[in-house]
Amino acid sequence: METRSAKRKKYWLEGENGIDRISDLPDVVLHQILFHLPIKSIAQTSVLSKRWRSLWISFPDLDFTSINPIGVTSTNAPNTKPSIKNKRLLLCPHSFSVKRLDFISQVLALRDKQSDLRILRFRAPLSFSRLNGLIRLAVRQNVQELDVEVATDDYFNFPRSVLTSESLRVFKLRSRYPGFRLLPPSVMKGGFQSLHTLSLSLVILYDQPTLSDLFTDSSFPRLKKLNLDACFGLKQLKVSCLALEEFTLENCFQLHGLDVSGAKLKTLQVASCFDAYCDKSWVKINAPSLRVMVWEYNAITENSSLENLVSAHEASIGFFVLNEDFSVTKLRSVSNLLSALSRLHTLTLEGQCVE
Repeated sequence: METRSAKRKKYWLEGENGIDRISDLPDVVLHQILFHLPIKSIAQTSVLSKRWRSLWISFPDLDFTSINPIGVTSTNAPNTKPSIKNKRLLLCPHSFSVKRLDFISQVLALRDKQSDLRILRFRAPLSFSRLNGLIRLAVRQNVQELDVEVATDDYFNFPRSVLTSESLRVFKLRSRYPGFRLLPPSVMKGGFQSLHTLSLSLVILYDQPTLSDLFTDSSFPRLKKLNLDACFGLKQLKVSCLALEEFTLENCFQLHGLDVSGAKLKTLQVASCFDAYCDKSWVKINAPSLRVMVWEYNAITENSSLENLVSAHEASIGFFVLNEDFSVTKLRSVSNLLSALSRLHTLTLEGQCVE
């Protein structure tokens, strides 16, 4: 007599007429269908048949963020006590994270070596050596998009294996406290030749507070999107990638100078940046293709130079204002910034900016 689970498996594969039409679909179609399922559900399909096992070990899009985020959070409603299951997880977060990492490592190790990896996403508390190991595995499988959020016990260095990848198109590295350090500029400038999107969060730059020759056309010839968030210690930044179309800079509170130029730059967002107590802060922007500019909750710089904003269509402007900011120099700086945006179709001003 067939068990209930065996009947469900047979019905799922063969349908009412006993014909397995789903398994006859091309791999690329089945991969697209599986893409919409959680990673554990996709793994469970591997027990259906040899056909489905081959689909699992060749599956190109591995998103492990669905199994658990960094830090165990209760799934109960607010103001309710954690369930017994969640209490166990809260008591044993280390053992739980180790199991999760082992699952990720096993999946990468068991993949068909002839099948390239298109996407790898995961969030986990882990050591720098484990992080490097996972990224090296992904790079060996020609990963195209790598999206990582990690929490470590100590500072860690930017993964060197990423620099040598010729397949990588999208790289997103978000760190929880305490953050990560960039490699020396001479090393960093040797990679990224194929990268289209770069997003870095919680970068420790006290040892190299000036980044004036990293984000250039020679280092990032194909970079279209750049997102930098919480770069601690960063005082001067220059971005001049010719292919860049979108640039976001946020939470860089110690910034003194910003120089952004790009013939193809269309969207610029700078928020919560600049040192409000620096008396020599400055910003320079040269972007003839810029369409949208968001400049919010930034300290007022001593000097603002915005050039060639002939295509600007929409802007949102606001400042973080101190009493000492009402100096002639800083008021002139605000005036210069607003004058450069005189051709806008839509301008939104925050309250303090109006004052």
